[in-house]
Amino acid sequence: MAKKTLHIKKRTIKKKKARAEKAKAEADYISFPVSRIIILGFIVIVLIGVIFGSKYLLRKPGSSTIAATVNGESLYWADIDARYERLTPEYQAVLTREMILNQTIDELVILQLAEQAGVEIPREDLDSLITRVVMQFGEEEFNRRLEDQGIDAVEFRKQLEDTLKINEFLGQELDELRITDEDAQEFFDDNKELLSRPETVHAYHILFETEEDAEAALERLEAGEDFEELARELSIGPSAPNGGDIGYISQEMVVPEFGDAAFELEIEEISDIVESEYGFHIIKITDRKPAEEAVFDDLKSLIKFNLFDTRFRENQELVRDYINQARANAEIEVFERN
Repeated sequence: MAKKTLHIKKRTIKKKKARAEKAKAEADYISFPVSRIIILGFIVIVLIGVIFGSKYLLRKPGSSTIAATVNGESLYWADIDARYERLTPEYQAVLTREMILNQTIDELVILQLAEQAGVEIPREDLDSLITRVVMQFGEEEFNRRLEDQGIDAVEFRKQLEDTLKINEFLGQELDELRITDEDAQEFFDDNKELLSRPETVHAYHILFETEEDAEAALERLEAGEDFEELARELSIGPSAPNGGDIGYISQEMVVPEFGDAAFELEIEEISDIVESEYGFHIIKITDRKPAEEAVFDDLKSLIKFNLFDTRFRENQELVRDYINQARANAEIEVFERN
């Protein structure tokens, strides 16, 4: 293998200390402050609810086997199956395909009412939501997750638009779910500091239990071996299958030793061995994003989306009653599965 030119950031290594247990994974040592978890949860809930859960509507023919019709519009078993398969094992253990079909019928009934009422989602609102989601995950990770779910960016946009139509219509019909610009502004003002983005770096690392293992790996890196390949081979952390990629991190997201080392690095520079209470790390960064102060207009749609989600959860009985009435007024036929 041709030798690569590596930039190694030398650091003082603390003396090795006895450990009562093995080094923990980055799931432990990358720790979000509680306040920032809450705020970032508002940002990522779009993907959690729309892509990675079961909370988006399928409206395209996927099979000749019809599961149900709603006012003449067909739902297909193949799409219900796909939706079920996207659930986590925990949800699959308590939900059935028939329950997923029933939820999908609920959504289609309300979506049809929204479209009949002329509900439209401004393009700029949809663009803003998608931009924030892509920024949160990074374009590469966002596209990977779409691929994992078997949908493309166009379909994601359509599913998100349908979800926003349902939200907007229910907000118009039920005062308890209505989110105003003033509501969003109040939330923004109360949480501006936490909504602002700190400086972040795109970090990779290899985690070792012993200093000796880390030293041997550093020698291999200095000899020209590939960082990501070594992470897959040697790291004891769960990011090993991804070549040590732990995504974009802020300094406060990680333990001080890790953060200090990562944020001292230049792009493509590799640290010397860094010891923390969880093990021995070799760190590399591939990108850096400056801090960014939150701007209300950029976040308004996302804040309103997630404030709606909160009120929806707080008023589930009210929503259920409304949906039941809407279903009673719809022509619904459910077919047995062959």
